Amino acid sequence: MDEKSLYAHILNLTAPWQVKFLSLDENAGSVTVTVRISENARLACPTCGKTCSVHDHRHRK
Repeated sequence: MDEKSLYAHILNLTAPWQVKFLSLDENAGSVTVTVRISENARLACPTCGKTCSVHDHRHRK
């Protein structure tokens, strides 16, 4: 299992989500995991369940 697959498993990510990038900072003792979603993905609204396209692709920490 490669590192991206391992972190996807740890974070319980399923399609359309995937690990895009991993960064290890040994001095800080931290790992930064960048997660992305396919641009054409559709997700269910948590309130009504309606399937909607994704519009927010902001980078967050």
